[in-house]
Amino acid sequence: MAKPNKYILASASPRRAELLHAAGLDFHVRVSPTPEPTRRPNWIPITTWPALLALIKAQSVLALYPGQPVVVIGADTIVELDGEILGKPRHCSDARRMLTRLSGHQHQVHTGVAIVTPHGQETLLATSVCYLKKLTPRQLKAYLDSGLWHGKAGAYGIQDETTEPWVRLRRGSWSNVVGLPMEALRPRLQTYANAGC
Repeated sequence: MAKPNKYILASASPRRAELLHAAGLDFHVRVSPTPEPTRRPNWIPITTWPALLALIKAQSVLALYPGQPVVVIGADTIVELDGEILGKPRHCSDARRMLTRLSGHQHQVHTGVAIVTPHGQETLLATSVCYLKKLTPRQLKAYLDSGLWHGKAGAYGIQDETTEPWVRLRRGSWSNVVGLPMEALRPRLQTYANAGC
């Protein structure tokens, strides 16, 4: 991928950084200084919420580079089950609650992406459908003890190595569940590279 621009990832997620590195993008990380809203207003649809959060992150990072030709990438991922948003767990008991809710159920993973430059902005939204198999008490305890749930929407990572696969992708993008819908994002970033924006 051509790299004439200064790309910035407005996210501390190592998983998103790994996906961009794998795509051959030259970028650096700058975490948004703006606190994220913790509650979704009822008038904002669930599927709109992650793209809005991604835009807030990207815009706040762009403001740190006034007049510079940067391309800022913001992202936010949420898990939705029966109309309930499951974000990042605050602590182990919160992770237990989320995984217990998801156990044996199909759910949606929504990732919103914002691409912001000094000349404009756009957002993308991708949704994947996953199924988390019914967890035994032993499996649940082992995963909680591993600490792998830290910083992950829904308290799990589809890429996490466990003794047996317990999250199945039923529809949509695998990388979207990890944190970035690369199938949709990669061609958009190529457009910015070719345009030299």
